[in-house]
Amino acid sequence: MNPLTKAALLFFGAMAVSAVCAEAPDAGGEPQQEGHLSASVLLGFKFHPPARTIEDVTEATQPTSPVFSDGVSPGTFVLPPYFLNEARVKLTNKEILTDKGRLEIAEKRYISPLYRTTFGPLAQLATYYCDWLSILGGWHPNEAEAMALYRQQERRLMLDEMDSLIRLETALDPKATKQFQRIRFGADVTSR
Repeated sequence: MNPLTKAALLFFGAMAVSAVCAEAPDAGGEPQQEGHLSASVLLGFKFHPPARTIEDVTEATQPTSPVFSDGVSPGTFVLPPYFLNEARVKLTNKEILTDKGRLEIAEKRYISPLYRTTFGPLAQLATYYCDWLSILGGWHPNEAEAMALYRQQERRLMLDEMDSLIRLETALDPKATKQFQRIRFGADVTSR
């Protein structure tokens, strides 16, 4: 998409958003101010409180303490106790880390200081020479190599775990060896 088309789409998108978000004038012709509306009206909730009786009015006019006798403030909902009996889930780095965290670990683990200062920038310049549009991606000289090595190590760990499970299964059922060999070969080929 060329830049002129992008700019036109951005302009018309902004106009559409401003038209949708514009405040509609009320009957007097002036726009409503959001400060005068309650949160339930803004969110679209409908609430009709029950009609007040004389007893309610007399109780409301009598001075009351801000906290009830059971220690709960007025207007507070008290839920029944809920007990969690399950054990906590042990999370690994693979499940917790973001892409940025994985990249930092990969650069610390797999990229040496010599590579970081010499060969990484040279590889980035070679990438710019071969694919000049990669300049738009910015200057990231060591990230591609570090993440390739990190993914290769993760793949190796996954395949090792699969091998141990296959050895365990084939020890119990030697007849399934051929089937597991096909599964292992398929996993090795597709995970490259």
